Amino acid sequence: MTINTKTKSDIDNYELLQEKLDKYILDVDKHLVQWYQIKSKRPRRTYKILSFLGITFATLTPPVIFFSQTGGIIISSLTALITIWIQYFRWGKVWQDYKIAQLNLETLLNRVKAKSDILKIENLSNNEKFEKLKKIFTELIQKVDECKLSETDHFFKNIRESENLLKKFVSSKLK
Repeated sequence: MTINTKTKSDIDNYELLQEKLDKYILDVDKHLVQWYQIKSKRPRRTYKILSFLGITFATLTPPVIFFSQTGGIIISSLTALITIWIQYFRWGKVWQDYKIAQLNLETLLNRVKAKSDILKIENLSNNEKFEKLKKIFTELIQKVDECKLSETDHFFKNIRESENLLKKFVSSKLK
């Protein structure tokens, strides 16, 4: 059986696009998803440690004050300092934003893989498969970009919020 040139070209185009999609999915998973996964660990750990310390010191403040005025002042100061660090650096929010970006990308990649797998077994011509796969690929690129831009936007909003918090604090002390 011979394959005409148009059909062979359609098959080649579809398979080439499928290879490019698979490579892109692998690159996004290897670079972006893993980057967000790694970057989320430090803010998470910092947030949890400081939150634990803040709660512990806040709980210890009344009994320490009862026994030692100086110790109570020190514990209260540490509690306030930890609370300020948590609020200013927003480690909890940074950790959540990184984790949300990671999970959004993982979900997106899984959906695209499923759509691509379903497309492989659909009873369509290779040209139709190519057109559908091209649409899937284009949507994936757009959604990955949106995810990166959204996380970046959240990152800079956190910085602005921290700066505003610092400005309010400084201006209240200057009055």
